[in-house]
Amino acid sequence: MNKDELLKIYSAYLPYGLQLQHKYEKAKHSGETLLRSWVKPLEPLDLGCLFPHRKDSFDWKAILYDLSYLTKEIEHEGERIIPMVYFIKKTSLFDLSKCTFEVYEDDGEVYVNAHDGDRVIDSIFYDGNIFWSSKLLDIHEGYRPANPQHTWQEMLLHLHFNVFNLPESEYINKATLTNK
Repeated sequence: MNKDELLKIYSAYLPYGLQLQHKYEKAKHSGETLLRSWVKPLEPLDLGCLFPHRKDSFDWKAILYDLSYLTKEIEHEGERIIPMVYFIKKTSLFDLSKCTFEVYEDDGEVYVNAHDGDRVIDSIFYDGNIFWSSKLLDIHEGYRPANPQHTWQEMLLHLHFNVFNLPESEYINKATLTNK
């Protein structure tokens, strides 16, 4: 992937606090600060003060979560959350404060059901491209595309998920990143 393609992808994450790491550095850096001048072609990126021997380098990788972490606990803004539970709480039309949540994967799709006792009152799933939601209280009627889809994509970007399917060599998995 060339620099221009990576910049287009990275720019989608900038409003959500993307962090980047240089391949020779262990420190994390603000994506907005580093990429601002790359996306403005008239201003050269001055990394000289940070990396004098690599001033013109673009050996930066985004720090993102793999989509397989949608059902696993991650850190977000200092809290531990399960992304699919976070999504249903943010988007449900129902009060889910007393619910328990069942999160699971089935045949490449990721599901979360909100249970109130033995009743499922809301449910969503993600098939890798589109989020789907249950039809109100009657989950047996099936699912429909959750609207608007851009809200769901923004939530994935906000939580720094690899929604553009970057190859593993093009990003750093935030879940396995250590500051050794």
